[in-house]
Amino acid sequence: MNFSGLLLAGGKSTRFGISKLKINVGPLPLLADQVLKLSFFCSDLVISTSGENYLQVSGYLKKIVQYFCWMAKGRLSEKHPNPSLPKIKIVKDEKLLQGTGPITGIYSGLKHIKRYHALVLAADMPLVSYRLFDMLAKEAGNNLKDAYIIDTEKGFEVLCGLYSKSCLPVIEKNINTGIYKISDSLRELDVGLVDEKSLRSHSIDNMNFFNINTRMDFKRFKEIWKGSTGGIAGFRKKWAYFYFR
Repeated sequence: MNFSGLLLAGGKSTRFGISKLKINVGPLPLLADQVLKLSFFCSDLVISTSGENYLQVSGYLKKIVQYFCWMAKGRLSEKHPNPSLPKIKIVKDEKLLQGTGPITGIYSGLKHIKRYHALVLAADMPLVSYRLFDMLAKEAGNNLKDAYIIDTEKGFEVLCGLYSKSCLPVIEKNINTGIYKISDSLRELDVGLVDEKSLRSHSIDNMNFFNINTRMDFKRFKEIWKGSTGGIAGFRKKWAYFYFR
């Protein structure tokens, strides 16, 4: 099954203080890092962003070929070929929906994806892994549902999952009636839930769902990534260690 990618980059970064789009993973901007990760599974990619973030996102995409060349000079994994750069489209969140939270980006993005299903990922989740995407992709291949969502003791992980275009009517209805929590829309849809037991059976750790929301979160992330990478070659090796863990 072929997928689109939907990268959510429309947040205001209120708790962080400055735009989280300025965060880097080593020499790689976090936005480019997320594009690279989705590229292993997606032939096209929609980046849903706000009017305020649009110019910054556009600026990063002008250099995206350069970032891919950095990473593709050495094979990232012996088990997986390097990805190809997908066709990327930037979509501004619809003005009428601005201020309603992540549901804005999901709704705006799903309207523009080329495939029926999209792997959806928030731009501030830097530790998502290949294993998680692979599991979601296989779940969707075995069963045709509206969405596939991770369900942990903390609740639904709605910003890292697989959604289909069949979600659009319910999401639109709820937006029009002032219901902006994504989890409320999911309860009206045919959703495949992936529980913690299934995550453990696939060796998927909780770091996959780590968000950088505050400066303390960013400090923790830097501590996870601390240490010399030994230049670009060393960074590629470290990047692959985290992504294919």
